[in-house]
Amino acid sequence: MEEPDLPRWGTGLFSILILLTITANLLVIASFLSEPRLLKHHFNLYLLNLAVTDLLVGVIAMPHYAMYSHYGYWPFTHAHCSFWMFFDYLLTSESLWGIAAISVDRVWAVCVPFSYRNCPSYRKCLLASVLSWTIAVAVLLPGFVKTRREHLNATTCDCDWMSEGDEETSSAVVVLVLGEWLPVIITVVCFLITTGKLMRISVNRKKRIAETGIVTWRRHGSCRVRDAQDRQAFVLQTLLVVAVLLTWMPWFVESARKLLLHREDGVFYIVAYCVAYGLSGLNPFLFNAASAEMRLSLRSFLRRTLCSRGSGDGAAVHPRPSPLTSCSINAAA
Repeated sequence: MEEPDLPRWGTGLFSILILLTITANLLVIASFLSEPRLLKHHFNLYLLNLAVTDLLVGVIAMPHYAMYSHYGYWPFTHAHCSFWMFFDYLLTSESLWGIAAISVDRVWAVCVPFSYRNCPSYRKCLLASVLSWTIAVAVLLPGFVKTRREHLNATTCDCDWMSEGDEETSSAVVVLVLGEWLPVIITVVCFLITTGKLMRISVNRKKRIAETGIVTWRRHGSCRVRDAQDRQAFVLQTLLVVAVLLTWMPWFVESARKLLLHREDGVFYIVAYCVAYGLSGLNPFLFNAASAEMRLSLRSFLRRTLCSRGSGDGAAVHPRPSPLTSCSINAAA
């Protein structure tokens, strides 16, 4: 038996991360199911899509990698390896593309607001979510089919995308660049564009106040709601960008070093892989940090669940209404 790649304490920490990822995303999904009004706001479809994707990461991708890293070899069949590898790459890639879809949505809402509001809300969110899944599958499938054919007659107890050979390396480059690096680049670029546009809007507003001499003015109710939505959306976008860079940058560094320099640090590789998984466990907390409506819905769900178990009558407990109860965290369509 080979020496385990992860010590017991490392496996324990990763197991905690798995449980946290599954529990947190289940609570987000349960909040949507228990509060149908959340789905009346089209932007929340992005969050539901991310929550489902991250839940699958915690259920399928992370436990298999925990066992693989702990034992130091692949303890299952090659067919099982192909199953895990496909969903591991697909789900983590879709998580990144889902965040990229949110960033593109924000650029559209801030830079071309009239076009954004005139486009049917649910249609654009559904199309963006379907497109993100389509891109993730299209990027992964050709290289995955090729590398799995190469490993059909393998006799070693490993489960790796690449072995020796330039052709397999090139297929891995396509998956890494288009499936992981590209959505992060789109996310960061869109964030910078959105930030720049909002800063220009703020400067122009201050200039208008200086020219007119009007320090404050009251905006119509719908405008105030839209302003609140935009602020919360920008907070969420900022948190997601920071989280993506912090969790995925170590993996980008290690994968680039492995592909370009053919050098690999075993310990850093495992740490970078596990940290990248951490994004799926972090996203639900970012949703709740940015959205008052999400926090209230989650609180309401937990209260109803605890009270129904305690009293046995299933009586619902309604939280104090939020000033943004009728608002999504996105710009109104």
